[in-house]
Amino acid sequence: MNITEHDRAPMNQGTPSDTDTEGDTAPSRGGRDLGRAVLVGILLAAVACGALITGPLAFAVLAAVGAVVAIAELGRRLRQSGLRVGLLPVHLGTQLMVWTGWYFGDGALVRVTAAAVLICLAWHLAHGTAGYLRNAAASVLLLGYLALPTCCAVLLVRKPHGTLLVLAVIACVVATDTAGYVTGSLLGRHPMAPAISPRKSWEGLAGSLSAATAVGIAALGWLVQAPWWQGALFGALIAVAAVAGDLVESAVKRDLGIKDMSTLLPGHGGLMDRLDSLLPAMVAAWAVLGPAR
Repeated sequence: MNITEHDRAPMNQGTPSDTDTEGDTAPSRGGRDLGRAVLVGILLAAVACGALITGPLAFAVLAAVGAVVAIAELGRRLRQSGLRVGLLPVHLGTQLMVWTGWYFGDGALVRVTAAAVLICLAWHLAHGTAGYLRNAAASVLLLGYLALPTCCAVLLVRKPHGTLLVLAVIACVVATDTAGYVTGSLLGRHPMAPAISPRKSWEGLAGSLSAATAVGIAALGWLVQAPWWQGALFGALIAVAAVAGDLVESAVKRDLGIKDMSTLLPGHGGLMDRLDSLLPAMVAAWAVLGPAR
């Protein structure tokens, strides 16, 4: 995730998350080891690009594996908060959703998603009525918050020029995060959502929108020869979705009283802390570009 939950530095839009790391020799302003964070970020980007270059199926496999890790991270945190999350039906439902979407497309995915939700609801009946609503809702949340966006990424890569479209989404998200951070650090004065993320600013959001719009025009124009206005709309929607994703995960973590979903990625936190912007961006891109063919 790219926002900080505490006011230890000037307001900005999209800094690396700020969990203190003991023993860091070169901490960033947010308390992270900047060198390790950059290295891990480069490695993650290399893995994603390598999968895309290998082919759409490799990217789908990577997305399915990422969903396993992200669900495990958030599921563990939900369980630590006292919720009984049905991780087994959620994991099984997620994989069925991903691969149904890959092999059979949008229509079949809708049916499998409905079935996965019903299975999760039925799963919790075995534990009685005490806490049923909270526990079942937590399981369904994992399907809607993590599994469905992962499926949107898989559906997107199935489209004509799907690999290029996914690269365009990633480029717009990177532009959103980077420009938001820089603009917010230099100009941020007006908080956007102080109760959720005190350091997110309207100035940072303006920087994110401007950069993502420019990247969207360039990326779609160059990669798939789309007219400029389509690229502008694409980039702007990706920016809005990415920032909203940041805020949603920040709200979840504040409610759970944690800084990071896990310590899997040095300098970044958990995988969910890296996917919080990207997953909703994939949903926005799939929604705008239409069903897979």
